[in-house]
Amino acid sequence: MLNALESCRDLFTRFGGHSHAVGFALPSSSVPDLKLQLDAYARQHLTLADFEPVLNFDAELSLDQVTPELFELLSRLEPFGVGNPEPVFSATRTRLMAPPRVLKEKHVKLKLSPTENREQGTENCRRSLALNAMGWRMAGRINQEQILHGDELDIAFTISHNDHPDFGGLELSLRDFKRVQAVTDSSAVTTERQAV
Repeated sequence: MLNALESCRDLFTRFGGHSHAVGFALPSSSVPDLKLQLDAYARQHLTLADFEPVLNFDAELSLDQVTPELFELLSRLEPFGVGNPEPVFSATRTRLMAPPRVLKEKHVKLKLSPTENREQGTENCRRSLALNAMGWRMAGRINQEQILHGDELDIAFTISHNDHPDFGGLELSLRDFKRVQAVTDSSAVTTERQAV
């Protein structure tokens, strides 16, 4: 952003910035020129890839690895913020164990579990695990993509703890999700066609 402002320096009475903020002052009569120059700068320097959202995660983690002990270890890394971001994890093929619950018309609560038989060594009691996951401001997307009970999702999440006395406990905070598309066996279809 600072580079973009520097390309318009002749319009400002003052400007400056650093990696976290920029600021400027200019006469209101210069606002149309500022719009034109910033637009020209953006067209010269930005590509479509710059507008694609990117979510980085720290590690892949099966839901059966989300434990109170792990939450305790992560809590020791706090406080999170600039220079110490909260760890983000990904989990593949989690199963939606109940219909999504919309809260306050914009949030959604999901109950997710690891897909059966993901790992041979997993204890049977951990396979029945189901974790609550909060999707803040994701209700519209859940409805639009028609996510249903039984669907499998790849998710990105952070781990938190809900302190409510009745339904508290470990909870996932969703950062993103993607429905796992069912894979059709196209080789079987081809074989059947050839046999006919």
